[in-house]
Amino acid sequence: MCPLGPNLCERSEQINLCCETAGCAPNGHLPFNTVGAVIGNPSYQINEVLFMRIDKYLKNTRIIKRRTIAKEACDQGRVFVNGKEAKPGTEVSVGDKIELNFGTNTMKIEVLKLLEHVTKENAEEMYRNL
Repeated sequence: MCPLGPNLCERSEQINLCCETAGCAPNGHLPFNTVGAVIGNPSYQINEVLFMRIDKYLKNTRIIKRRTIAKEACDQGRVFVNGKEAKPGTEVSVGDKIELNFGTNTMKIEVLKLLEHVTKENAEEMYRNL
């Protein structure tokens, strides 16, 4: 473990960054939700996250217009993550497969990115239709 603990790492720019993500403790803690920016690793974006609730993901990607509607779809058993029925709090990560049932139509997507704040133009970059 990092000698500074899970919330403070000398190689990170953000407080909520896990030491393992910053490269201090390969067998350290589980990563926090926020990846943040790591010194020396420009591939991370500030608003990129490791996992996100399915209802928030569906809203951010604009597949479903409102988060409350996404929550209701999950409660009604219309959303599946990796073949399992999803509750609104089910967390998704990059590479997960999501299946949505809208009446007689079925939409299958793969998670490509998880971003906290998404513009309308970038929303479709977060997933790929299968």
